[in-house]
Amino acid sequence: MSPVARLYLWLLKISRTWRFNWAHKPLCSPYKADVLQFGTLYLCRSCCCVYFAIAVNLILIVLFPDFFKEYAHILLIGFVVFTLPLSYPAIYKTLYRPLRDILRCSLGSIVVLSFTALVHGHFLFTIVLIITSFFFWRYYYRKRSRRKIELCKNCPEYSDSRICSGYTFQAEQIRRYEDEATEYLLKTGYVPKSLRNRK
Repeated sequence: MSPVARLYLWLLKISRTWRFNWAHKPLCSPYKADVLQFGTLYLCRSCCCVYFAIAVNLILIVLFPDFFKEYAHILLIGFVVFTLPLSYPAIYKTLYRPLRDILRCSLGSIVVLSFTALVHGHFLFTIVLIITSFFFWRYYYRKRSRRKIELCKNCPEYSDSRICSGYTFQAEQIRRYEDEATEYLLKTGYVPKSLRNRK
């Protein structure tokens, strides 16, 4: 496949998926509080909080470099101690959404402060903290994944034979992309490698 064809298909896919690609969750009522909608664009609320906090922290570091040079590692400890216990899935799911937003903003701060502490020489301390936090997040991720699966399986719309309302829009757009991509490839005369050697 030519580079031009690959680029076209990539742009075509983006044009069909950009509205939900960063939602990270089904677009149904059980997840309504976790997804932000701007017109036809759906965004993960938690990710927005993380990126917002990253941007704010970067601005603060530029404005107050001496303060962060002196206290970045101390602030990092504070944010980690605050964030990790409350982010445990069994606790996190019981919290009001605004408090979850604060925790995700705290996570964004941790990301920036970790790099800042490393730059200012707190290497061993920061590496140990990053590794410890990483193992916690991996464990939390597995727990959250299982909880989401259980939530979907307990939903009245759950079925092995049809798509629920949370994924209907996504499925429609992906099918549209597949139809358009197939039509384009047929017009170009492209033949997949798996079929070229067949007699």
